[in-house]
Amino acid sequence: MVNSIKISLLALLHVALISCASAQRHPSLMLTPESVAHIRSGLGSVPLFDRALEATKAEVDAEIAAGIDVPVPKDMAGGYTHERHKKNFFILQKAGVLFQITGDEKYAVYVRDMLMEYAKLYPTLGLHPTNRSYATGKIFWQCLNDANWLVYVSQAYDCIYDWLKPEQVKYLNETLFRPFADFLSLENPQFFNRIHNHSTWGNAAVGMIGLVMDDEELVNRALYGLQSDGLSSEDRDNDGGFIKPEGQKKAGFLAQLDGSFAPDGYFTEGPYYLRYAIYPFMIFAKALANKKPELKIFEYRDGILKKAVFALFYQTDAQGRYFPINDAQKGMSWLSRESITAVDLTYFECGKDPSLLTIAKLQGEV
Repeated sequence: MVNSIKISLLALLHVALISCASAQRHPSLMLTPESVAHIRSGLGSVPLFDRALEATKAEVDAEIAAGIDVPVPKDMAGGYTHERHKKNFFILQKAGVLFQITGDEKYAVYVRDMLMEYAKLYPTLGLHPTNRSYATGKIFWQCLNDANWLVYVSQAYDCIYDWLKPEQVKYLNETLFRPFADFLSLENPQFFNRIHNHSTWGNAAVGMIGLVMDDEELVNRALYGLQSDGLSSEDRDNDGGFIKPEGQKKAGFLAQLDGSFAPDGYFTEGPYYLRYAIYPFMIFAKALANKKPELKIFEYRDGILKKAVFALFYQTDAQGRYFPINDAQKGMSWLSRESITAVDLTYFECGKDPSLLTIAKLQGEV
């Protein structure tokens, strides 16, 4: 079984995550034109991937049949508008990948049409009416969830970018995506310029959409933080945590890698929160590896991302459940979607360590 998992992972990851030079600009975050061609040529020969593809098609096709719903935000987590926008960003990301793999334009049309609805809505929004967060969002009650949205949707946008008409790209860039990135960063430095799992999502969101749009200002802002943020060492978040402790001199994604981990990869906020933050850490790192290989991001700080993933899995019980340190929710395990992504990307990008195949076998997904 381990050999089967190894073959599946090697085949999938080689074709889906390979970083290749290309005359075509997009996709370029998680996929490249070359990797898409390899995926298509391998369909039917990698059972683990084929099952995932069919399940994803069924899920997205059902959403397409149900129609697009982009409601005016009003609810906290658990309410209808929150859950609808959350489902939208997951489905958009999957639809974008399906367009690349299948070539079926219905998926590109769906992504385009929903993005156009968001582009109509976004300029009309003030802060979310709940106003209960130290960093209130627009689509969601907190900027953290808005950043979740942008991390996933940037992947969808990347997948249809070259398919769109130039005037559509210009409209979406100027009306939706650049204002969205500026809101998360310039307008919310207390969210963006922390060393914290929240800011990891914010940095990744701004950086990934910057990579899609070839906006170097946004990419540099994501990597190095805001140069001026006006934050005080006394500012606190909703849980009473200091936003910018005295002595903090750096911010941005690279500062997250410097300040969030012990040298052996242990995360300052514990395994539950790294389980959540490992997705933007690894996804943005993969996008940087594709678009900015000169950064050698997976080698940064003596391979801190690989160490972080291994340290994360070391902090589990016999059932793969993360130790519930601090205010962690009990029961979260390495079966989470973020953990699956972490295993796959670490295996491919960080030396194909065979010990990860044991976890991949238990996960049963890619």
